This record gives sequence, C-alpha cells and structure tokens, in this order.
Amino acid sequence: MIYAVVFFILCGILIGFMYVNAHVDHLVYMNVGVNKYLPKEQVNIFFISDVHNRLIKEKTIAKIQEKLDVIVIGGDLIERNVSMQKLIKNLQLLKKLNAPMIFVYGNNDKEILEPSFTKILDEEGVITLCNTQHTLSDKIVIAGYDYIRNHHTFIPFSFVGSKDELSILVAHDPKMFSRLSNEQLLRFDFGLAGHTHGGQIRIGPFGFYTRGGWFNINRFKYFVTEGYGYTLLPLRLFTRSECHVLRIKSTLHVDL
Repeated sequence: MIYAVVFFILCGILIGFMYVNAHVDHLVYMNVGVNKYLPKEQVNIFFISDVHNRLIKEKTIAKIQEKLDVIVIGGDLIERNVSMQKLIKNLQLLKKLNAPMIFVYGNNDKEILEPSFTKILDEEGVITLCNTQHTLSDKIVIAGYDYIRNHHTFIPFSFVGSKDELSILVAHDPKMFSRLSNEQLLRFDFGLAGHTHGGQIRIGPFGFYTRGGWFNINRFKYFVTEGYGYTLLPLRLFTRSECHVLRIKSTLHVDL
C-alpha cells in the first residue's frame, strides 16, 4: 500500500513539474551571421511559433528592448476551440513591438473553419504568406512556404529570394525544406520553422521529434524552434516553451 501511495505522489510531482515547465517562457537571443552585406549594421527579428492555446505573456514581450525589423509567426497561431478573442489579444500584444507581422499557416491553423480567422489577421495588419514572398522597406525578403499535410503534393515554387538582399524562408514544418532543390534553398540565407515542439514530452533522449536547434540541408541552414505552446496536453518534459530574438549581422567586412 505504501508503495502505491509513494508512486502516486511521485506521479503528481512529475505532472506538476511538466505543467509548470510548459508555462515558463524562455526568450532566447541568437546571433546569426550571413555572408552578404546588410542594409544596416544589425537586423532584429522576433520569431514565435506554435502558440496554440496559450496567451502570450506580456512580461515576456516587455523584455524585448531591441528595435525589431519584423515579427515572424511560424504557424499554429491557434487551434480548434481557441476563441477569436484570445487570438486578437495575442496579436494586439505582438503589435506593441511596433514591427510588421508576417505569418505562415500551420496544420492547426488550416483546421479553423471560421472565416473570422482570416478577417482578424487582415484587421490586425498581419501579412500572410502562402507560397509568396514579401519585401520589407529595409530590403529584407521573407518568403512563406505553405503547409501541406500530404508531402507528396506538388507546390509551385513561386518565390525566388534575393542574392543581394537578406532573404529568409519560413515554413511551419521543417520537412517542407526537403521538398526543394539545393538551388532553390540556396536563394535564401537561412530558414525558420516550428511544428515539432521538440517532441514536447521526451523520455531522456527519446521523443517523437528531435529537439529544436540549427540544422543543415547541404549548405542551407535552418532553425527549428521548440515552440511557444503545446498540443493535446499542457505538459512539457525535457523541452521548453520558447520564442526568439534573432540578431543578424553580416560576416563580410567593409574596407574603408
């Protein structure tokens, strides 16, 4: 009997730890070097993905002191049964960062049948990219690769990046990058993706997905975030709730 009591107490402690872990934000700063000249000394991007059912914390956003050039939302901004009021609140909080907001669809976003979803995105000034690209005023090119569940479905490659401008390719699912040729990928300086949650709940080194981080397809590098929210269960183990500020600088030196 005593062993059963101890077992249930330990299970309760573990679940409590996993719940807290899923709601503790990590604002991660990353220095990214690109092999081209930039329109300014440093380009700052705020990257957040897989918000799902969470409310973004005001204190997390308030920690960002840098002037941002763009906010990139990497999909799964909401999911089924999330109220439109929560969506609006999250977008209006992000708007306080005073930067253009760019969004690509994730698998959960595509399950939302309410027409008010796309209407809210438009009303809040969100730029939605579906196999298109957008050039910001500082000659920063962001391309959005649309999410398709069937990875054998052909998607026309209608964006080209830029050899002369900072070009970033965003996809919700990092597997989308492997659908492109090396020539297509190398039109971009790097990629951003989410979707995996880092496995969300891992047993030591084992999980449904690898942990987030930087990866390579030949010479194309891309970053996969572990995401801000969670799916199915409000729990995380050996992964973290994260969002990112990317500080991008040129690795080239100007001769004076």
